[in-house]
Amino acid sequence: MAYYFVGNVTISDQALYEQYVEQAMPILLEHGGKPLVFDHSGEFLEGSGGPSLVVIEFESEENAMAWYHSDAYQAVLPKRLKSSDGWVRGVNGFVMPEG
Repeated sequence: MAYYFVGNVTISDQALYEQYVEQAMPILLEHGGKPLVFDHSGEFLEGSGGPSLVVIEFESEENAMAWYHSDAYQAVLPKRLKSSDGWVRGVNGFVMPEG
């Protein structure tokens, strides 16, 4: 079953965040992560939140956690934490029922 990392963040240091993305992307791809959404300018139709939305798909929760807890990603993660504020959560995918 697919597993997703979904994040909603406000970037406070654009230069540092860009360094994070540049360094994190190869690690993400190496672990089978597939970026689905990197939106930094979307329009709110309802409610509010941080202006940046990120959705990353993995083949499984195991692959996602292997990426997140890898030494390589953990070495880069402090740049994201220092350059942005918000939330990130893991979400199990699901299959829509037919009908």
